[in-house]
Amino acid sequence: LPNLPEQFSMSINMTTSSGEWLGIETMAFNLESGDNHIFVSGPSSSQPFGQLTVSPVSPAASWFVQYETTPWQCKNETIQMLWQPFWQMPPGTNFSGVKTIAGQSCNTWQSPGPNPDVLYLAVGTNTPVAIQLAVGSRNFFYYYLNWTPGPPPASLFTLPNGRTCPQAKKKPSAARAIAF
Repeated sequence: LPNLPEQFSMSINMTTSSGEWLGIETMAFNLESGDNHIFVSGPSSSQPFGQLTVSPVSPAASWFVQYETTPWQCKNETIQMLWQPFWQMPPGTNFSGVKTIAGQSCNTWQSPGPNPDVLYLAVGTNTPVAIQLAVGSRNFFYYYLNWTPGPPPASLFTLPNGRTCPQAKKKPSAARAIAF
């Protein structure tokens, strides 16, 4: 599997294998600093919502904010984070040929097992085009749009419309560890 940057921003068009549209997700991800911002809207969520996580390099605790935009609601807590590379595929993932996805010729990288995940990278540039995720008996297709490698601007890690949330006061708990 090619080495893909772990600092990027993009939009994701989420669908099921039957073509049902689930929504649009925008994401800014920076593994090096431990910052992540996700915003989701569409028919799969009753209200647009987002998640913002900011991790200082030391200590190993993060501020995790989950919010809804209409009406404005905010949950903020401090948690321990186990940050993993976004583009990490399981051991045994292999190149499985070239396929046309969303009108682009793509190298396909397939995870092992009976219900594999498949990552599609544009031939020649290794730009992420899509991923097919197997969850139980269902398959989902996430089409990557406007993928921009490199450290995302700090402005992408702020809450929308100048909103703020109260500062978290809880101490990190190992039981609340979350892996991204």
